[in-house]
Amino acid sequence: MVRVQRQLLRQFIKTEDTQTARDQRFVASFESLIDLVSDCGRKRPKTSTAVRGVSLNAERKHGFCDLCGNLSEFSAFMAIVSEEKINDVELENRKKLELSHQYCNRHRPKLPNGEWNPVYRQAKRSLSQFEVEVARLSRQCARPSSPQAAASGDPLVDSYYYRYLLHKGVQPADKAALRNLARLMVDNKLSDTKKKMLVLLHCGFNQSVIASKLQGHGQKSLTRQAVSKALTSISEIFDLRKPNRHFVF
Repeated sequence: MVRVQRQLLRQFIKTEDTQTARDQRFVASFESLIDLVSDCGRKRPKTSTAVRGVSLNAERKHGFCDLCGNLSEFSAFMAIVSEEKINDVELENRKKLELSHQYCNRHRPKLPNGEWNPVYRQAKRSLSQFEVEVARLSRQCARPSSPQAAASGDPLVDSYYYRYLLHKGVQPADKAALRNLARLMVDNKLSDTKKKMLVLLHCGFNQSVIASKLQGHGQKSLTRQAVSKALTSISEIFDLRKPNRHFVF
C-alpha cells in the first residue's frame, strides 16, 4: 500500500500539482496517510504471531536499519515470512534468533566469522552526520520550492540541497530513499565545503574564483589546487551539472 501511495503521489506532483493551497493540502494529506500506513505496518499486537507453522517473535522492533534506509535484518526477514515464502526449517537454518532488529545485513556489527564488521564501524562513527543529512533532506523535501528549506545555516549549502532535489518528486514519506541518500553522502564524504564548491561550479565559476569566494564563508585558506583536488574526489552522482547521474529515488 505504501509503495502504491508513493507512486500516485509522485504522479500527481509531476503532472497535476500547481502549488495552490488545495494542492498543498492534498499533498500534505497524502504524506500523512503514507506515514500512518508505515507506522501501522511496524506496529504489532501483543498476541501476534507470524504465520502458521513458523515460530518467530513478531513483537520485536520493525523498521529501518539505524544506519541506512534498508530494513533491519529482522524486518526484511519478517516481510518474507508474511508472504509465506519460507518455512520453519529454513528459519532454523538462518539462526532466526540472531537476526538484528537494529541493523541490516550490510551494517550488522559482527561478521559471520565473529569479527567486527568494518562497514558497521565506519557507519557508526558517522552516525551524527548521517542524522544531520537525513534531517536536512527531509526538510528540503517538505518544502521543495524553498531554496533555504534545508536550514543548514549556510545559504550555499541550502542551495545545494534545493538544486539537487529539484523536480525529483521525492517526498518526506520516501524515508528509505532519503536515508539511503544520506548514507551515500556521508560514505562519500560529501562535506558542506564540497557542497558549496558544487553549487559555485554549477553557477559557472572557475576553480580560482571558487577558492576566493569560499574564503569569506568561514573556510580555511583555499587554493585553486585544493579546490581542484576536492572536486576530483566527489562522485559524479552528486554533480549538479549531470542530473542524469543523480541518485535514483
